[in-house]
Order: sequence, then C-alpha cells, then structure tokens
Amino acid sequence: MIAQQVQSNSSSNDGNLSFPNEFIVNHEWKLLKRIGAGSFGELFLAVNKRTRMEAAAKLEYHRSGAPVQLKTEYELLRIHQMIKRIETLHKNCLIHRDIKPDNFAMGTAHNLNTVYIIDFGLSKFYRDPKTKEHYPFRDFRNLTGTARYCSINAHAGCEQSRRDDLESLGYVLIYFLKGHLPWQGLQADSKKEKFRKIYKTKQSVKVEALCEGLPEEFVKYLTYCKNLSYEEEPKYRYLRSLFWKIMDKNGYRYDVQYDWIAPASS
Repeated sequence: MIAQQVQSNSSSNDGNLSFPNEFIVNHEWKLLKRIGAGSFGELFLAVNKRTRMEAAAKLEYHRSGAPVQLKTEYELLRIHQMIKRIETLHKNCLIHRDIKPDNFAMGTAHNLNTVYIIDFGLSKFYRDPKTKEHYPFRDFRNLTGTARYCSINAHAGCEQSRRDDLESLGYVLIYFLKGHLPWQGLQADSKKEKFRKIYKTKQSVKVEALCEGLPEEFVKYLTYCKNLSYEEEPKYRYLRSLFWKIMDKNGYRYDVQYDWIAPASS
C-alpha cells in the first residue's frame, strides 16, 4: 500500500490526522501506530486483517471539497520512478498488462526511496526478444488486467502494447491523487455488464474532466498516451519531463529524500 487519502471535515489547526484506537482503511487494513510524518501526510504501520501482512500506509489529510494539489516532491518523485520502472520493463521487450496501485510498492530499509513494480503474472512479450520485431496487432482479445485501470483499447479487445501500460498508469495516478475514478462503483447484474459500463464511461469522460483539479501536465500525459499507435515507441523522457515541469513550477528540487524519512544524523 503506497498511499491512502483520508477525507475529513475536521477543523484541526495543525492538519494532523487523528483516529480512534481501531481505524480500518479500505475495510482491510488496520492502522497500528504512527511511524513518521511530513508536510503532505503521515506514515503508519498497518496490518492486513485477512493476510496479517504488514505494510507502511501513507495517509494524506484532505479536507472534503478542497481541490486536489501536489503539495510536496513526494508524489512527483514517485510518478517519475513509476514511469521509469515501466520503461525498463518495456526495454526488456515486456509489457505488464496489469498496472494498478497494488502492483507498486515502496522499498524498505536502505531502499525506502525506491518504487518497485511487482506481480508479472499477466506480463507478456510485445516483441521478439532476439529480433526486436514487434508482434502484429490482433483484435477480439479477452480483457486482461484490472478493469478499473485498463486502457480503452484493452476494453475494446485490442492486443495490448506499450501504450496500454502507460494509459493505465495515468488512471492510477489520477486515482492516487483524487481518491476516485468516475467509473468506480457502477452497479451491474454481471461482471460482463459491469466491464461494459466501465468501458462506456471511460469512452465518454473527457480527459480534461478526468484531470480536473490537477496540473495541466496530467492532461498532456494522458492525451499523449491515448494518441500512441500500437507499435509506436513512447517518448518516456517526455512523459517524465511533464512532471519535472510541475516540480520546477513549484520550486521543488530532487534531493532523493522523501518527507517522512528522517535525515541521517551528522
């Protein structure tokens, strides 16, 4: 679990998060204790109620109705690394095909600053590893991945390629920052009908509306990804540069020190 947004109508002066002794996130994570804090939120030790797995949960203080903002370098540095991880995978002739929040994790100990991409169970080669020749386009494919974050082309039954991983990442980033996507919570009588409704909603929602309240670079990111052709190699450096621009606009600097990690004592 990388981040979880908590909405509150509290009038707390300092913005610190507070909760009862038993606080459950997403109906499955119990917060055990506070282990760090920063200007964008607080870090807690959490345990999964079902699997008993422990994880670090980053909780953000967000007043209900307030516009979403990137307040620290943390989100931007994380985004940069997520794009880089996908690029590395693609350079090794693989596509992930299941880009979602659950498949990114932060490191531990000396690698606390590092974002990892995990779970390659649905990954496949998009080109021949030896010849580097791209595999041909095919359609009438079954939906592979998680419907909430799948690309529109994946919903349409198109063979996935590099563009689809990056479009999925766009939806993940919007979910991280806004806490919700327009096609969440749709009611349907069957999984097939629900997937159809998600697909139709993704088609109908304009990128500008989807990214409302976020810096314009998010619109540029998602628009670029959606306009890529099947075999086209994405300009990863350009995509990362969009988020460097946000850092420049806000006067942030790349110091590889996330805000919840205490600096080493001198």
